[in-house]
Amino acid sequence: MQSITAFLETLQAWQWAVFIHKTAWAFTTVEVVHVFAVSLVLGTIAIVDLRLLGFASTKRPFAELSRQVLPFTWAAFVLAVVAGLLLFTSRATEYFVNPVFWIKMALIVVAGINMMIFEFNTVRDVKNGTLIRHRRRGQGSPEGYRSPVGSWSSFSVVGSASPC
Repeated sequence: MQSITAFLETLQAWQWAVFIHKTAWAFTTVEVVHVFAVSLVLGTIAIVDLRLLGFASTKRPFAELSRQVLPFTWAAFVLAVVAGLLLFTSRATEYFVNPVFWIKMALIVVAGINMMIFEFNTVRDVKNGTLIRHRRRGQGSPEGYRSPVGSWSSFSVVGSASPC
């Protein structure tokens, strides 16, 4: 535990971390970027989900939509992680012992795994035509399809309660 504490204190002593911690506008700016990026992740996932569920952009091929939208999802995810890391380093020792922070981290892992499953399974099924056949038979949402929005929404709710 001592080595973890020493590592966290080293992170907090980093020049950028001290600047973000001591400068109100810097912390606020990084936090706004973080919240904007998370919102962009949720929004782009919602666009894709609504298309897959047949509620929006139904005349537009899924492959085209996903090819245009999902790069923004991943870019926003990376931006959210970078901004989140900057926020974390500004108060690493405080956040590390906060249970809400750990719940948020667990939800991020679950949401990330969910998104990877979506990328590798659902997108593949759409390209193979499997998912589309289920929708044409009028079976409601595609068999086996699980929306990543649920896990990202959970993350968003807990994230808003988390200080980081």
